Amino acid sequence: MFKRVLFFLILFLLSFIYCFAETDKILEEYEEALELEQSDMVGAIAVYNEIINKNPDFIEAYIELGKCYRKIKDYDNSIILFNKLLKSKPSFSMAYEELGWIYLDKNQINKSLEYFQKAWELSPDNCCIEANLGLIYIEKRFYNTGMNHCKRALRLNSSCVAAYNNLSRAYYKLEKIDLAISCCKKAIEIDPDYAWAYCNLGTCYYQNKEYDKAIKELSTALKICFEGSDTSRINIYRIYNNLGLTYFEAGKLDMAFLHLQKSIEADPKNPAPYNNVAWFYAQNEINLDEGIKLVQKAIDIEPDNPVYIDTLAELYYKKKDYPKAIESIEKAIQLDPKKEYYKEQKEKFESAKQ
Repeated sequence: MFKRVLFFLILFLLSFIYCFAETDKILEEYEEALELEQSDMVGAIAVYNEIINKNPDFIEAYIELGKCYRKIKDYDNSIILFNKLLKSKPSFSMAYEELGWIYLDKNQINKSLEYFQKAWELSPDNCCIEANLGLIYIEKRFYNTGMNHCKRALRLNSSCVAAYNNLSRAYYKLEKIDLAISCCKKAIEIDPDYAWAYCNLGTCYYQNKEYDKAIKELSTALKICFEGSDTSRINIYRIYNNLGLTYFEAGKLDMAFLHLQKSIEADPKNPAPYNNVAWFYAQNEINLDEGIKLVQKAIDIEPDNPVYIDTLAELYYKKKDYPKAIESIEKAIQLDPKKEYYKEQKEKFESAKQ
């Protein structure tokens, strides 16, 4: 009897030791993958997938794998992964937050808001989620609501760098450039590797027509991203886009078109860069035919996005093709009937046609 008890006790201890050994091995593989992210993203993705296959409950691997997919612009796999995670953990706020980031990258602001809102409902005292929910409201032009969320984030944590950065975006949109610059500098003071703050600061200098300063800050943002030390999660196409606009205004046309093209190359499956460059062409009344081709690519990716259809309408308007401009803006109105701006656009096009 004693031998039998001893046998089972030894068996239990061996299994216990084995479990610990397996856990240590998985943690070592996880550490390896984190290191690989700096030099070999594909290799890191392979290791994370191996970890998940061995241990489907290792949540950290899911999160990092999803982030890796986002970094290489493989949004489809990233979305599939986080939705799979939410099936087993429906109250996991971080997964909703990550989906919010993906849809922000894709310029699907309403979808992004839906996920950030859910993340915030699950984790109302997380200052980063609070601040980034504020950013989405700011992008939707609900500035007071967005700023309230950012200010609450600062009450939760006075060093919340995302809150200062996102407040700078709101102040910029409200044409309070001095306040925007102050918030950018505060964000950089807290976290010198927060590339998005340098990008926003450069955009403020661009607005002030201080193009050399703008190029310096935007180039710093780009350098931080290239070094792999960015903590802000900015999509690099935004930096290229803003550099292109700045070089154009500074009269450096070759550099302008180079960086605008790079904004597309940085994220070729993302419709937003195509639209941004097309809108730039429309506003400056240059390369209008090329602009139509570019925005059509954005529309091919997202056929029901009224923002892109409005850009197409504006390009036709600048080409004095008023019937096509009106036809396009009517599609945008059908997709977003509450937006007054599209109705104003239609009135502008109809007046020009007469």
